Amino acid sequence: MNTPRDKAAQVIAAWLQDKSESDSYPINCIELAKSLGVDVSEADLDLKKFIGCLYITDDVTAILYNKNIKEEGRKNFTIAHELGHYFLHQQDPSHQVAFRTLSDIQNQPHSKQIEREADQFAAYLLMPESDFLNKIQAKSHDIELVLELAKHYGTSATATCCHLIDLSEQPLAAVSLNADNTTRWYKRNHHFKDFSLEKGTKIDISSHSPQQQEPARSDIWFPIQSSQWSLMSSSLDMEEYSQRLYLISGNRD
Repeated sequence: MNTPRDKAAQVIAAWLQDKSESDSYPINCIELAKSLGVDVSEADLDLKKFIGCLYITDDVTAILYNKNIKEEGRKNFTIAHELGHYFLHQQDPSHQVAFRTLSDIQNQPHSKQIEREADQFAAYLLMPESDFLNKIQAKSHDIELVLELAKHYGTSATATCCHLIDLSEQPLAAVSLNADNTTRWYKRNHHFKDFSLEKGTKIDISSHSPQQQEPARSDIWFPIQSSQWSLMSSSLDMEEYSQRLYLISGNRD
């Protein structure tokens, strides 16, 4: 079976084969879906309960996404995520549902593994690996680069940051902080295995890093264990979510 990464590479290679460089990015997921015979529509629903879904019936295949998603990048990622379900999980019985009412749409749970696979597909579809690696080569891996890439690919800062961590050969970690500087979530690559934070950990920061990298104290990000790393950090205020996104890189002392 194709991995999400492999399947996304196949789909995007076919989609881009007759397009010029200037017409390639951002990937237009609505047009891609329509080319597959998949309708795409929006719905006005509670954003806390519903982001998007894929419906497959005998009569129609459709993607529905929440019109209240604020970021265009997140909206595009949502559609790409549902295309991941289309390519990877069509035989999943939970997708074989009929249209009834909008309230039904908000009650279609899937396993965490299936959701991770759809997220992986979306990331590699919107930010193809070879193009992405070319864009990050010989550049500082900081929030400024994340924002540059997000603009190019039409993706959210969070999704772009996570993809950078997955593909970078540098030890990298991302941390999302709540307004009170407690940890909301973190992600690190396999080059940075020492990096670990429990959800809710209070980060002792008196002033936040800018978007461009600057040296960071290791005791801030390794509050429990001693660190063998020299750290650089950069951050982004995500005011609409009352969060701050940190990107942290490490070098062995």
